[in-house]
Amino acid sequence: MINGINHVTIAVSDLDQCFVFYHEILGFKALAKRRKKSAYLLSGSDWIVLVQDKNGGGHASVSSYSHLAFTVSEVDFLKVSEKIKKS
Repeated sequence: MINGINHVTIAVSDLDQCFVFYHEILGFKALAKRRKKSAYLLSGSDWIVLVQDKNGGGHASVSSYSHLAFTVSEVDFLKVSEKIKKS
């Protein structure tokens, strides 16, 4: 029986830039970072793994519905939205 999701792995073309976004902008806790290979971050009890991939990190096609959704309290929503827009 599957009890939940252990982690989500995202292929990115620029690991350092994505690490800054998830850690400094979104506020995920940095757990580990392997130089130019991967980074492990935590949001609540959810793990996000960023993996360096020269073919990853491009924009999804218009017809793609792939996405990540994060829970943000109503009180913090505008603050978080503005922080993301400024990045």
